[in-house]
Amino acid sequence: MLFRKFKIINLFKNILVVYCQFIVIYSVNAQTEISTEDLANTINSIDLERHLSIIAADSMEGRETGQPGQKRAANYLASAFTDVGLSPLNIDGKHTFFQTIEMEKKYWGDIYLNVDKRKYENLQDIVFLGNTDSIIDESFVVAFAGYGTRKELAMLHPKPEAIVCLAFGDDVDWNKKVDLANKSGIENVFLIYGEKQESFGSIISLYQSIFNSPSQEFKVKEASANENVFFISANVAEDIFNTPMEKLVNIAKKSIKGKPKALKKVKNENISCYVERIHETFETENVMGFVEGIDIPDEVIIISAHYDHLGKTGDLIYNGADDDGSGTVALIELAEAFQIARINNTGPKRSVLFIAFTAEEKGLLGSQYYVDNPVFPIDKTVANFNIDMIGRIDNIYVDNPDYVYIIGADRLSEELHQISEKNNEKYTHMHLDYMYNEEDDVNRYYYRSDHYNFAKNGVPSIFYFTGVHDDYHRPTDTVEKILYDRMERIVKLIFYTSWDVVNKENKLILK
Repeated sequence: MLFRKFKIINLFKNILVVYCQFIVIYSVNAQTEISTEDLANTINSIDLERHLSIIAADSMEGRETGQPGQKRAANYLASAFTDVGLSPLNIDGKHTFFQTIEMEKKYWGDIYLNVDKRKYENLQDIVFLGNTDSIIDESFVVAFAGYGTRKELAMLHPKPEAIVCLAFGDDVDWNKKVDLANKSGIENVFLIYGEKQESFGSIISLYQSIFNSPSQEFKVKEASANENVFFISANVAEDIFNTPMEKLVNIAKKSIKGKPKALKKVKNENISCYVERIHETFETENVMGFVEGIDIPDEVIIISAHYDHLGKTGDLIYNGADDDGSGTVALIELAEAFQIARINNTGPKRSVLFIAFTAEEKGLLGSQYYVDNPVFPIDKTVANFNIDMIGRIDNIYVDNPDYVYIIGADRLSEELHQISEKNNEKYTHMHLDYMYNEEDDVNRYYYRSDHYNFAKNGVPSIFYFTGVHDDYHRPTDTVEKILYDRMERIVKLIFYTSWDVVNKENKLILK
């Protein structure tokens, strides 16, 4: 009897829940219009902080491209897009939130020269300046070419496979020397850096970080041609030709003064080199969610931010709360506002694509990949609103935090600039600073975030930014330093401006 009573009570509870859900759904669907302010007010600092506490948590390990933390962040974003009701996209026949990018990480392995049974290691007595996508393992005859001028190269008979020339003194343009040698059919160039052995340390210091840092780039099917170019120390040059450096310099001076036959006093010698390039293939993802337009669904605006950061070094985690966790979580709040409008059939007129880009820190690679492989044709992309670092205050505005830097708004469309100004004046009343939009900006911020890949392809774009600070690209860029209330106002400005553009009768007027 007691059991039956509970069953009856639970039945009534279930009926009540279904009835309440029906009332809510009916109320939403019956609503014919929701105000722009109502939509903007769904954006709030509490949700921004909630999302950022996860995106910039230690568990994300700095979200470095291709690393487990970046994958976890991508999955969180896909889940957040799902929760607010965004649709996945049809990419290569699959419905997914992920645009997968094949990339390669490249490391330098062993690099050395063999000279008469002596081995010279990279970053000790030689520095490799060339390029290879595989392994160089070659032996060749090398000739002394003085300063490596056109006249000196012409005097070398028979033409050698490789040359050694001075890269100091009166003629230090080593790029020119390499170009001249290559044009004359000589592919292997060894440049003597410094008349004294002690001077070689400076060039080692200059190139050390290049060899210690792996490169990340798109995976390419065709390997690039090998280029053998080395800086060598005075000691190595002396060993190659068994000749004191002082004598080599004197011969070069005679040669460049019109006595190129002086080069014949130095006997050609045999050397070999080994250069190893190691490849590691991996995948990374742009995360994309979609709100379909009601009236012009084939045209789109793109709202973007990059979610990758610098990863970790040992136990130090570069959380990237401001760079660009702040922009990433803004995407989620903006997506929710647009989706609520779509549920209520009050807009948007055009489609809206939200993209969290990967590999921005590797050279804007995620956005470059999207522009090269767009889901919507670029000529159907009406505008890009890009958000990169909006959570902090820079040193310029430390006493006046009511600002945001606007970059790029008028570069391609004066109308976009005017829409931005109008919406700020009507709704958010912030100080819009155009300092970094100037053509002569020494920081060149216009070229340094993901909007640029759209702008250079003719898509009007705005880059929202609040400037760098002492924690920029440091492990101290953490969530407790974010100013969420101020950030909320900036995100609302982005909503108002993008909402205006997406619902225009016509596309933006270019300039």
